[in-house]
Amino acid sequence: MLTITNMYINGVPMSQMNDGDAPFVGPVSSQHEVVLNHNQNSLTFHFSDFRFHTNRGTRYTCHLEGYEKGWSELSSVSSVQYRNLAPGSYRFHVRSVDYDGDGQLILAIRILRPWWLRWWAWLIYISLATLIGTQLYRHFYGIYQLRQRLVSSDVSPNSSCSSLPTLPTNFAPRSPSFEDRWKTSSLRDRFRRA
Repeated sequence: MLTITNMYINGVPMSQMNDGDAPFVGPVSSQHEVVLNHNQNSLTFHFSDFRFHTNRGTRYTCHLEGYEKGWSELSSVSSVQYRNLAPGSYRFHVRSVDYDGDGQLILAIRILRPWWLRWWAWLIYISLATLIGTQLYRHFYGIYQLRQRLVSSDVSPNSSCSSLPTLPTNFAPRSPSFEDRWKTSSLRDRFRRA
């Protein structure tokens, strides 16, 4: 019976992965679908049909549906490697051919998109772009309206603005200087007496 004996993710065998990094618990052969994170995208499969009693070696052919267009050449090599797979859904097919017949195994693989490419992230990006675009439009439209008012009132930016109201320049009461205090205070008289 054809079985996937081991699976390496980014060069690390499943048997040596931490519980948090491993996509599933148990043997690979018991899985129907493997779900991986976006950064778990380099895979190596080892497989065997455990027919060691035959004089002729078993030959294998593989196909990763969604990545390759056709089956690989028949070979006695019982492993295959795929690197830098894009997020998406794949189906790994492996076939064994021997004088007794052949066997086939299929494993579904799904590599998730990173969070910054998921639908809700795109919704946030579009919302932010709309907000920024609206604010820029309001800003530049306000400048345009101000220029139109200046043109319609026949006031050029270089002309004198005598018709416009003036702003007061003394916003806060001035604190008296030392000379002002000297003139009006009795400090002067005290200094002269001494």
